[in-house]
Amino acid sequence: MKYFLLLILGGLYFEAGAQDYCSKVKKQVTNQTMFSYESPYDTTTVPVIKISRSFSSDPQLEFDNFSMSFSIYSDLQEFFKKNPDGAGENELRKFTIEFDDKSKLVEDSITVVYEQNNDVQLMLRTYTMDLNVKKSNTLSSKKIAKFTISNVERTIPADSAAAYMGYFKCIKDTHKVEDKVVEKNPDEGW
Repeated sequence: MKYFLLLILGGLYFEAGAQDYCSKVKKQVTNQTMFSYESPYDTTTVPVIKISRSFSSDPQLEFDNFSMSFSIYSDLQEFFKKNPDGAGENELRKFTIEFDDKSKLVEDSITVVYEQNNDVQLMLRTYTMDLNVKKSNTLSSKKIAKFTISNVERTIPADSAAAYMGYFKCIKDTHKVEDKVVEKNPDEGW
């Protein structure tokens, strides 16, 4: 009976700790109408994932920027290496997230930002993904197992995957996610 109570108390402690993600999210409010949220991240930890959102409740200045940035360090030589098809690393434009249930989110045409680190042998690759309703629903309900930027793959440790999912849910719940609709102008032909 004593061990059973310890298991229950341990489970409650774990559950309370798991719900503590929202308190770690950085929040900034300007003029009571503009809000910014950012997940904790450490640029020295590899890989780096940052979840950020800023929005306005002012009808005169309405915006909602919700994104997730993925960064990985790789060897500088990998950047210049040619692939079998002759394309260089900086010409590859694919991003993939694989979730713990083996499902995937794939974007075939992305812009990767490259930055050389102080260590001349390392290159930082970053992709920032804008989030819509479908992507945000997926990311708030599944844990990221690994992601790939331009053929360089990184695995996410299970505890980090749980934290990213927790931060994501907290930031998503700050404001209703809406798809941005771009209306076509018939005069411009697009």
